[in-house]
Amino acid sequence: MNRRIAFVAIATALTTTALPAQPAANSVIVNGPVAARADSALKALEAQGMSGVFLVAKGGDVILQKGYGLANRATRRAFTPDIVTQIGSGTKDFTAVAILQLADRGKLSVDDKLTRWFPDAPADKRAITVAQVLDHTAGFEEYSGGDFDAVTRDQFVAHMLASKLRFAPGASEQYSNPGYGLLAVIIEKVSGTPFDVYVRDNILAPLGLKETGYLLPKFDLARVSHGYGPKGDNGTILAKPHAADGPYWNLRGNGGMVSTVGDMFRFYSALFSTEKLLKFGSRHGRFPPNEPVGLAGSDGTHFFLYERAPAAGVSYIIATNNADWRGPRVRLPLERALGLGGGQAQQDAGTPAPAGGRVVLPDTPAGAAFAKYMAAFNSGDTTRMMRFVTDMFAPNPNAPPMAQRMGMYRRMLDNLGKIVPTAVEASEPAEITVVTKNKQGDEIAIRLSVEPDGAHRITRIGATAR
Repeated sequence: MNRRIAFVAIATALTTTALPAQPAANSVIVNGPVAARADSALKALEAQGMSGVFLVAKGGDVILQKGYGLANRATRRAFTPDIVTQIGSGTKDFTAVAILQLADRGKLSVDDKLTRWFPDAPADKRAITVAQVLDHTAGFEEYSGGDFDAVTRDQFVAHMLASKLRFAPGASEQYSNPGYGLLAVIIEKVSGTPFDVYVRDNILAPLGLKETGYLLPKFDLARVSHGYGPKGDNGTILAKPHAADGPYWNLRGNGGMVSTVGDMFRFYSALFSTEKLLKFGSRHGRFPPNEPVGLAGSDGTHFFLYERAPAAGVSYIIATNNADWRGPRVRLPLERALGLGGGQAQQDAGTPAPAGGRVVLPDTPAGAAFAKYMAAFNSGDTTRMMRFVTDMFAPNPNAPPMAQRMGMYRRMLDNLGKIVPTAVEASEPAEITVVTKNKQGDEIAIRLSVEPDGAHRITRIGATAR
């Protein structure tokens, strides 16, 4: 099963840059004081049991590329930069690129209705558009069955067309893995090739990437990381049951791809900063070149995270293989070491919760905005939250429609319930990261940024499970 948390801030001007040089896939890089600080932080986590592989780039150059801990405990195979690991819902980015490429080439339109490819769609699904499936606003369910169930394409389509929608198309937002499976069906129907072949020929090959995909790269299983959960070794995803041309259809197009950090860095560099894959004007509001973006995916043991902070000229990739060390738990120490999200001394000091359990938020514009956000979120009142978004958020032409935002709010509230701050992890006048808990004890780190001057409106909120 694959989940994703993504957050995007306010748009700025477009730029185009050349692709960065690709370091050798197996080379360990720790270059400069920032990288040394990050390496030290990651070694400390490794000593506590963390395992994974990391890449950090600054100004387009890779300054850290290194593995920590074991990719395979049974064989004592260490994590190295060339270890192949799951990217989870990072797969959806390849699916979205493929759809947008086909639209750019005139093969389809994001405004097309599903009936163009599924003429037998029932009445409740006949008006669903490709754009709504891309945006998770079609109303489809979150999962359609086990990832490795032997489901054919025809069986998958029949199930999806017969499934009950969670809401009327366009009325709300529901994260949907099988929705992206339907997009993979469309890609195969339009291109006349299996999904894995389309991705290889139209996305990977133009960038010279050979270490990404499902089955076509014919990976050496000894190089593929194992996942470790409460029951021990979950093995590798490539050792799980597959169809002859890729995963079975509960997983195809929405998860299950594997890659290396080097390949994924080059893919995202091309996607966000150049027009090698998509023209800037053909992106349906996706993959903004100059906005902070975080993209994450997980199957419960492996965790993959790509994040970019264009203002600081920094991007990084986290790929871990231990359910106890998911990416968000690693992310904040790494960001502190990189100097992101606030001054390092301030972040290292933090603000612990007082004995009574209450957290005193700092008297800063970001602290004040966070307090207002908590009050609106915990109210459970959609009208109040809508008013909060209208009054407190900076204008953003690429923001989702209000109905979609409120759908996301309702889903988050349903999943988490009320949340309570437990610690201020990082604080600067215009940005704050606060660790929160719900009544089940789940920890959620929320990062909020505001305009540095003027009305101090909110430019970004990102939430990651810890």
